[in-house]
This record gives sequence, structure tokens and C-alpha cells, in this order.
Amino acid sequence: LIRDPDAVDAADVLIMESTYGNRDHETRSDVETELARVIFANSITLTPGTVSIEAEGGVIRVHAIGGEAAAGLEKGEMDRRVTHLEGGA
Repeated sequence: LIRDPDAVDAADVLIMESTYGNRDHETRSDVETELARVIFANSITLTPGTVSIEAEGGVIRVHAIGGEAAAGLEKGEMDRRVTHLEGGA
């Protein structure tokens, strides 16, 4: 059994190990502004089981722990919501 980790108040570097390898996905976004891309990437990270790794242009690279989290990205619902927030259709 693994003991609960101790809390760390501050760190200069954070190293994480993932045992869920091969779960990186790229999702495209229709948002137009940099602010909307940041909101979209942060919304993905706030979704349980996902974290935005890299955002460049209209592509956001995401690590998803499980297939259900990845499937949610592929449906594009978050992109539609942020596009609507931005003033799009």
C-alpha cells in the first residue's frame, strides 16, 4: 500500500509520473481570440480526467486519463460553448 503524500507548500519544479500512457489527444477549436483559447484550454483542464498540455493556434493537446474523458472532447461541446461565449454561433 502507498501512504498518502505529504502536502507541498511551494516548489520550483514539479515532476509528475503518469501510469496512463498513450492517452494524449489533440482537439481543434473554432474560437478566434487568444482569450477564448485560454478559456477553452482551462475548461478542458477543469474537466475531470483531463489536462491541457499545450495550446498553439487552433489545436490543444490534451492528456486524458480514460476513454470517457477523451470522448467528451471529441463531441466538441466545450468548443461550442466557448465559441458561443465569444459571440459566435
